[in-house]
Amino acid sequence: MVPFNAVNGQTQTSAEIQLGGFYSDGEELPFWMYNNTRGRITRETAIAGTLSAKLNYELDYDESLEFGGGVNLQDGFYDHIFVDELYAGYQNSWLDVVLGAKHRPELYKGLSLSNESMLWSLNARSRPGIQLRTRRPITLFGDNGIGIEAAWEEYYMGNSPGIADALLHHKMLSLVYKPQSSDDTWQFSLHHYVKWGGESSELGELPSGINDYLRVISGMGANLDGKNVSRNLGSYEVLFKTWINSGLEVSFLYNYIFQSFKGAALSNIPDGRYGVFFDFKQERSLINGLMYELYYTGNQGLQHNTNSRNENYLNNDIYQSGWTYKNRVMASPLFRYNPGSSLIFNNIFTSHHFGLSGTFANYFESYPYKLLLTFARLEGTHKNPFTPKEDLAYLFYEMRILDSFVNIKLQLGAEYSNINKPVYGAGIQLNKRF
Repeated sequence: MVPFNAVNGQTQTSAEIQLGGFYSDGEELPFWMYNNTRGRITRETAIAGTLSAKLNYELDYDESLEFGGGVNLQDGFYDHIFVDELYAGYQNSWLDVVLGAKHRPELYKGLSLSNESMLWSLNARSRPGIQLRTRRPITLFGDNGIGIEAAWEEYYMGNSPGIADALLHHKMLSLVYKPQSSDDTWQFSLHHYVKWGGESSELGELPSGINDYLRVISGMGANLDGKNVSRNLGSYEVLFKTWINSGLEVSFLYNYIFQSFKGAALSNIPDGRYGVFFDFKQERSLINGLMYELYYTGNQGLQHNTNSRNENYLNNDIYQSGWTYKNRVMASPLFRYNPGSSLIFNNIFTSHHFGLSGTFANYFESYPYKLLLTFARLEGTHKNPFTPKEDLAYLFYEMRILDSFVNIKLQLGAEYSNINKPVYGAGIQLNKRF
């Protein structure tokens, strides 16, 4: 086949095929070969493929429509064929609107353990819904460097154990400050998520009317016979960006998560994600990205509760599968979900994560690579702790080895544990764009 990219006036179309083959010397692939793959690869997958297409129509200089779709096939334990993306989008200079299922963008050059945040990673499939999001800060009070970014999103979560036709609400508000005297950026964000509605196998039809929606978005929760039957999650996020020189931007970040009013009052500290990302702007350099993240979730409000109750992150009694979609955790993949019990069975962990990216290049050719190294201690939950605690090391290396009529990437993965024997894996991914 020959590359195809048709432009007709203001219309541009493209298509892409991705094929992958994966091998493990154990029953499952190593951790990094199937996690944060947008739900396309499971731990049992040996062969996978994605076919996608996109059409972009420019309405004006800074205004466009986009239509996209894709289907994924894989031979893992769960669905063998499913919709990867299917959406229509509109964007202008400040607003982005999406109707349908579209993946979130990859951030930090794919080096993060959680991508966007601890609660919103690339671990699960895209969810159908409507998304409204600002594309840049909206300036407040004139040209003083203060602005806001915001998002409002509603999703259909479908069926999961014990619940049919559940819904998900998400909103975000960020305060952005860019001092006029420097290139620094401060960003303080609040995210609010609510699982609500649907039909429970135990409680029957759950509240889903307009008054219930107003209660949900306000944080009060949907009410059934005097009981709150919606489930809230939230996070505070702090991001500071600064330029060291014209070729290096450094980002410092912190995520704090909670699922109660006590948690919102910071009773879960020191839990959270602490990170730093070095973004070298020369993409063809030997090192163009470097990231370190520290994760800790051991408190969960326990230190501030005299009755020894804790937040039990991502689990709840109404929506039994917790913070998951199609059997995949939507948060950091170190939160572990068991489809058999429909529970998040590990939400206490400490992790040191390192990511490195760069390019081996000469004048004619370039071979990008990515290296991930994760050390983690998993402790189960406060109610059901692991005995013994599990100490793990996850390694992953990916490199493009051919850039011709097709792109070919080599993947190598390994997983080490103090409980289980080591697991080694390898993969080949072929990519063709038209």
